[in-house]
Amino acid sequence: SPSVDSLIFKHCLAIRVKVFVDEQKFTYESEDDGLDVDCHHFLLLSLPSSLSSASSSELLERLEKEDEAVKPIGALRQFVKKKPGKVARVAILPEGRGKGLGGLLVSKVVEWERENGKVKELFLHSQYIPKTIRFYERLGFKSDGSPIFMEDGMEHIKLVLPL
Repeated sequence: SPSVDSLIFKHCLAIRVKVFVDEQKFTYESEDDGLDVDCHHFLLLSLPSSLSSASSSELLERLEKEDEAVKPIGALRQFVKKKPGKVARVAILPEGRGKGLGGLLVSKVVEWERENGKVKELFLHSQYIPKTIRFYERLGFKSDGSPIFMEDGMEHIKLVLPL
């Protein structure tokens, strides 16, 4: 689990700021909310096929050297202490959208959680946008029946995925 001063976290936050602050106009304060210390951070990289079998340490080394072949393209965080099982801040940069990368990223977190067995379900607060809700439903998430609520000035709905 990368710490908030790690290279992985810095790239995750940069992606989240581009998506949620620059594009969707949420405030920087709502994005850098101080909750990241309680989270695992997942970073999705775009790689050429020549690096598809590279080890994590090799990719991290290339990322640190700012190798242009290793491009951060997606991020999410998963809470592990205060709200175990909560998936949040799923973000894919514009050039990666429409290619199944968001689903791949969330699926990797589901797979990781099933293998580690820490929680019985994953949950998230999805923006109340039909396209966004359908995205999560295709991954197996469903509404738990909770009412729609406001979060960061936007309607959201709680979705859950039993593991």
